[in-house]
Amino acid sequence: ASAWDTVQKLLPESAQRERRENGDETHTETTPKCGSFVHLHVGFDATGLPSNEELGIHHLVVDDWRKGVDGKRNVFNISIPTTLDPTAAPEGKHVAHVYGAANEPWGDWANVKYGSDEYRRMKKEAGDDLYRALERVIPDIRSRVECEMIATPLTQRRFVKKLEGTYGPGVDMTRFNVYGANLPPGPTTGVPNLYATGDSTYPGIGVPAAAGSGFFTANSIVSVWKHMGMVLGLGWDKIGKNV
Repeated sequence: ASAWDTVQKLLPESAQRERRENGDETHTETTPKCGSFVHLHVGFDATGLPSNEELGIHHLVVDDWRKGVDGKRNVFNISIPTTLDPTAAPEGKHVAHVYGAANEPWGDWANVKYGSDEYRRMKKEAGDDLYRALERVIPDIRSRVECEMIATPLTQRRFVKKLEGTYGPGVDMTRFNVYGANLPPGPTTGVPNLYATGDSTYPGIGVPAAAGSGFFTANSIVSVWKHMGMVLGLGWDKIGKNV
C-alpha cells in the first residue's frame, strides 16, 4: 500500500490520533504526488517488420521537448519485450506496452464514472494518443493489432491500489520521508513496529527502487550478518533449498 493508503486505511485509531497530534498526518497529506498513467498493451502481427535487434526493445517518444517529461501525454515510453524474448508471444507475433511517463493528471478523471459513456470516450482518446506514439516506431501498427488493452488512471487505482492512481511521491525520497517531517529517509514510519517498503519510501519510485526498498527494510530489522548466516546455514537454520 502507498503511504497515503497505509495511514488512511490500515492504522488503528490510536496511531491515527497520535499522527494528527504530532503533525505527521498533515505532512503525509500535503506531500506532492506524481501524476498517473494511461497505458496501451497490444499483441500484433510481426510479419514484415525489421529484425528483433533492429526493432529494439525500448523507445522514448517526446512530442515537445519544451513541455517537459510531466507535460500531459508529452512523453511516452514504449517497450517491445518480445524483441528480447520471442517466447513471450506466439511465433510471428510481438507484444508492446506503451505508457505515459506519469504525466496523466488525476483531476481529469477524478469525477468520471468507471464504465460510463464519458469514460469510454476519454479512454478512446487516450488510446489514440498512445497509438500515435507507437506509430512513430511501427507506422502501420493499427492494422497489425490482434489484441488490445487500454488502461486509465481509474484502472491504475483499481488494480494497483494506489491513491489517485499516482506513480508515487513527487519528491526526492533520498532526502524525504512521507510518513513524517522529522523522520529520516528510509523504512521508518513513526509507528512502532511498522516499517515501510515500496515506492513511498527510500529510494523512491520505479520497480528497481521499490524492490530495493525491501532490502533496506530487511537490513533495518535484521543485520546483514544474520541474513548471510541464514542463507549459508551458519549459526541459523538455512532458508530455502536453492540458496
